[in-house]
Amino acid sequence: MTNSTSFTLTVSDFPYKVLDPIATLSVAPTYATIKRAQRQLSTNAASIFSLNGGGAHGHLALTVTPEAYLEITDVPFIVPVAPPADPLPGETLPQITQNNLLHQRAKEIYGTYVSVNNALRRQLLDAVSLNIIPLPFVSMAYNLTSSRS
Repeated sequence: MTNSTSFTLTVSDFPYKVLDPIATLSVAPTYATIKRAQRQLSTNAASIFSLNGGGAHGHLALTVTPEAYLEITDVPFIVPVAPPADPLPGETLPQITQNNLLHQRAKEIYGTYVSVNNALRRQLLDAVSLNIIPLPFVSMAYNLTSSRS
């Protein structure tokens, strides 16, 4: 079993490869441009499969509030948490094997969630000219960005 798992998701995996611009140096954001970007982000998030939240809406929970998500699905989306570095120990070979499989699956679920969230953040930042963000925040823009409405 390999110890490294790669979770790489790129915008080429999304229906909307590039979001329509939200704002530029010469054009301020409007309700319409923000709403259009929100719909595009939601479409992209929903297009990446997840069993969480009932399994029918992918990662839509990344782009809508928990309340809005519940209105759509009636099943809450439980945000995955990072699994421990090592699988739980087992006393027998079948237990060890099962724990390894569960650990690997938890890493995949968490890794996919983080990758989708990061790709959506990148798209959102690309849709807004970083030149309109105050200079002290430019370097932190990625970490402070949420793809939720």
